[in-house]
Amino acid sequence: MKWGDHQPYPRVEAKYMRYSDLVAGGEAISSGGSDYFVWVVAVSGQYGISPLGRTTWGLAIVTDEWVPLATGSPVFESGITGVWPPFFDGLPDRAKN
Repeated sequence: MKWGDHQPYPRVEAKYMRYSDLVAGGEAISSGGSDYFVWVVAVSGQYGISPLGRTTWGLAIVTDEWVPLATGSPVFESGITGVWPPFFDGLPDRAKN
């Protein structure tokens, strides 16, 4: 999740959850009917370039189990509003349990 040659991201966090936890958090990503474990990694800062300019946060969703490549792992998302994914803090973290 590195873009170019710039300073480290001001904030980086990861959460471990089932895919259904992510969907319940408001993310609309196709699962193919599976409920596998994923790592959701969020970064704050200039993550990449979008058609609207530089993004201010980024997110990677990476499966933690073997699943067919059709699931699209990893999935990268980014935004230009705010400096943190607005839904990330509300997601559960099964690694803490």
